[in-house]
Amino acid sequence: MALTLLALQGLMAVGKSTLSNALGATLGWPVVDKDDAADVLVDYLKDCNPPSYRIGFKQAGSLLRQRFNVVLVSPFRTKLGLDNAASVARAERAELKVIKCICPDKAEWRRRLETRAARLAHLIHTWQDFEAYWQTAEDDFDYPVHQPNLITDMTLPLSENINRIQTWLAA
Repeated sequence: MALTLLALQGLMAVGKSTLSNALGATLGWPVVDKDDAADVLVDYLKDCNPPSYRIGFKQAGSLLRQRFNVVLVSPFRTKLGLDNAASVARAERAELKVIKCICPDKAEWRRRLETRAARLAHLIHTWQDFEAYWQTAEDDFDYPVHQPNLITDMTLPLSENINRIQTWLAA
């Protein structure tokens, strides 16, 4: 398999972190999560998202240079984020592949959002707050993905998603 940057894309609380941690453990790949940087930066910056993305891309690039395959976790709210991931992959002669994580069961998604472990980077804690956010963000997530991509239903058992992704990566 070629050197790979695997981008996990999706809205908050759909299960990206759970999937990325399981994938990282199963595949033996390091996981770079934008929220790790945001958890630190939120104490110092009013808007910690732009620098936390940059840190995540730098970490992913550094790991790719060391010839590690990498799982990169982010909402990828705009096409610019995915374009930046593609630039990192290209610079390191890696292939960018995208897993779009969705949770089609709205009740389950809401439960996950309102019961997930608290992190400083998680600024939205209620479904009402999410709906207000979505009114301003929905169009940002509507862009074409030109890299190899797979849509993953996060209501399926984790083991099923891992097996499906492993098969897709190997193809």
